[in-house]
Amino acid sequence: MKDDRTDKIFEILDTCGADDYLLTDVQTESAELFFVRHRLDTRRSKKTNKTFVRLYCAGTNDQGERMRGMTDVELLPDTDEETLRRKIAEALRASEYALNPFYPLPDASTGREEEQKDFRGMDLFAAAGGMAGALFEADTGTDSFLNSAEVFATRRTVRIRSSKGTDVRYVRTGVSGEYVVQSKVKEDVEMFREFSFDSYCPSELRRQAQQALAYAADRSVAQRALPTGTYRLILSGEELATVLSYYVRRAGASMRYVKYSTWEIGDDVQRARDGQGQALCLNLVPSVPYSDEGISMKELPLLQDGRLRNYWGPQNYSYYLGVPATGSYSKIRCLNEGALSESELRREPCLEVVSFSDFQMDEFSGHFGGEIRLGYLYRDGKKIPVCGGSVNGNLLQIQDRILLSTSGYVSSDYEGPECGSFPDVAVAGTM
Repeated sequence: MKDDRTDKIFEILDTCGADDYLLTDVQTESAELFFVRHRLDTRRSKKTNKTFVRLYCAGTNDQGERMRGMTDVELLPDTDEETLRRKIAEALRASEYALNPFYPLPDASTGREEEQKDFRGMDLFAAAGGMAGALFEADTGTDSFLNSAEVFATRRTVRIRSSKGTDVRYVRTGVSGEYVVQSKVKEDVEMFREFSFDSYCPSELRRQAQQALAYAADRSVAQRALPTGTYRLILSGEELATVLSYYVRRAGASMRYVKYSTWEIGDDVQRARDGQGQALCLNLVPSVPYSDEGISMKELPLLQDGRLRNYWGPQNYSYYLGVPATGSYSKIRCLNEGALSESELRREPCLEVVSFSDFQMDEFSGHFGGEIRLGYLYRDGKKIPVCGGSVNGNLLQIQDRILLSTSGYVSSDYEGPECGSFPDVAVAGTM
């Protein structure tokens, strides 16, 4: 694959004095659709080409120990040769002031991976239009409606080359966007939703949109009548994924190296055997076949029955720990079969929160929570829509009693059971 521009950059890099370097070329095509209600308001396409260079230098500290510096620089497509040389020289000088303990660069790797099968040959506007159609198919009720939507289909072609001989290329396509659902049954409310998929799955988007439309109607009539107290809390979708991300972050090689995490391989980090919950089985799933360092990425077991199986991370921190470098991950796959159906999870008194204004997970303390936009209070055989108040839980106090649903959920960053039950979670209510 000949590229005169990147070949020129390589020529400059070979003469600039860098010990090693990594060049990444990213070509991005996108089709973007913007709707007001069901009417197409704007149709737009984009093509961009960005080149990123990572420069490495060697050095020593005051004790004479080997060190390595690194810096990144973006080179714009129309940059002339003189400016390229100047920016690379400036970046190399900057790397000399950011020295860290020495680590070797990844071994050379080569390979090509083409586009995912479900996107192969598909026009991006056709993909975006198909997903938009799924949204409109969900909008059939009278109590709520789709106010607006933005749908994007993107194709990224990435090539990574290094001074060590790495030369890998891959193509990745995805669909993402956002939409607003509105209801005027009682109060006039709008609820904002985002979505992101790394496969073409209109049926899943349709299901999620139908759910969001039902939530908007319930939010319109929801009561500010949530008593303060301790609840069995049900979380679903992205919020469940956010809680489970605690285990991902704590297992990061960088967290372990700086001793923010004390987890050792084989540790029973969930301690599920002490309670009545499910011992988690979590895998990390690569969203791309090669990391930004050109490391070949594979699905990686993270937890097996609540025990830590692997650390994950880039070359430097993995080398410091003496473990293989895996690259960085952003998607969790929960392998657990659900213990209960959603109806069984809700059979006993509980609070299910389906919309937060801001939901967060603290990987240091284990605290999670956010302000409640819409929840359902299940008690005395009744389902009561409520709003207001906030959740403040601590995963470390309840992780041995987590129960998961049999229903499934999929997005670009999570795949697994849709709902999880967490006991004894503090809720500051509205009364």
